[in-house]
Amino acid sequence: MKLNYRDKVLLTTVAVILVWVIGIMLFIKPAIENVNTAQSSLDEVTVTLSDLQNQIDQDKDLQQRIDDSYKKVSQVSANFYDYQLAQDATQTVDDLLAKDTIENSSMTITTYSVSVLSPYAYVSTEASTDMDIKVDDYGNGSVAADTTEGTATDDGTAAVSSDVSIGSYTINVAFSGSMENLKNFCEKL
Repeated sequence: MKLNYRDKVLLTTVAVILVWVIGIMLFIKPAIENVNTAQSSLDEVTVTLSDLQNQIDQDKDLQQRIDDSYKKVSQVSANFYDYQLAQDATQTVDDLLAKDTIENSSMTITTYSVSVLSPYAYVSTEASTDMDIKVDDYGNGSVAADTTEGTATDDGTAAVSSDVSIGSYTINVAFSGSMENLKNFCEKL
């Protein structure tokens, strides 16, 4: 078949347009979609990077904030445990008062503190001989020279030389009840 000039131009133009459309559809359009996908991924990563950078900036003093929070929690817990121990001591005294039918009108308790107990030794003002001391020691089952608490004094009693520190609460109770019940309460306490 013989094509004239006009058909050749038309056929060439259609072929060029067809190649151009196929090229756009197969190469350029997927490339544009890849660029758009890559751009959206870049935007997401940029936003994530910005968020992480803000978080890093906010957490620069994180160790100091952790230390401050730990100190606050330690202080609150110490206060709580002090309060709880004081509450336990108060409840114990209240229970003992109830057992002995002593009416508690008011009770106050101090915080837990350390008290120093100094030893107390009675020194007799009566004159005694060495023989009296030895007889008293023998009757008590001890010998003055063998005391382990401290050193022996002139009258043979043991002198304790060290103070002792103990934890304590001071409890003030206003109460009403009989003397016998109060004696029982004090013995149990």
